Amino acid sequence: MGGNTAEEYAVDMHRPEQDSIQHAPMTQDNSLRIVLARANDPQVCTFWVGLYKSGGTGTSKEFLQIEKLDDAFKYLSEIGLSEDQPLMLSDNTGATHRQFFLLPEKVFALDPKAGKNLILNTLEALVQKKAGIYLAPTLLNHPDTRMLLGELVVGLAKLKTEEVYLLTTDIGVNQLLNISLSVKEHLKNTRDVWIFH
Repeated sequence: MGGNTAEEYAVDMHRPEQDSIQHAPMTQDNSLRIVLARANDPQVCTFWVGLYKSGGTGTSKEFLQIEKLDDAFKYLSEIGLSEDQPLMLSDNTGATHRQFFLLPEKVFALDPKAGKNLILNTLEALVQKKAGIYLAPTLLNHPDTRMLLGELVVGLAKLKTEEVYLLTTDIGVNQLLNISLSVKEHLKNTRDVWIFH
């Protein structure tokens, strides 16, 4: 079988000239940049897709007041929101304007494919060129989390998204790197995929 092994990809990823997103191709080409982001990274995305525990005791206002991204998603998974529908939230009170597209966990529990399609259709309608995804493992509770995350990144690639951020909180760099390498292999004939971590 042709193609690169994971070890060859790993060597590609650790070249000093590729350690920072600033060195990625920024032209109007066919590249997709996947960034494994930590919550305090300076270049962290301002548009995030995530899940929340529905029927919780939290409020959108409290959620938006949490500055650190990992703490905000922890709030969504542990405390949850009293809502029970997809939400588009926007916060322009801080240094940067942040937006969130949030779905109640039950959307994925009932039908993961419908949840995935809802996310992709919404981002297509918004023409998002840069999006972050964080699916809290504690909310999904099914073995398809990795596959679902990979499918979402592939779906975003088909929408011509230029940058996809994957938050490493609770999922970990190694697992997200494996997902990203799988996406790179899947898209090798259609997109140039760059992975940053």
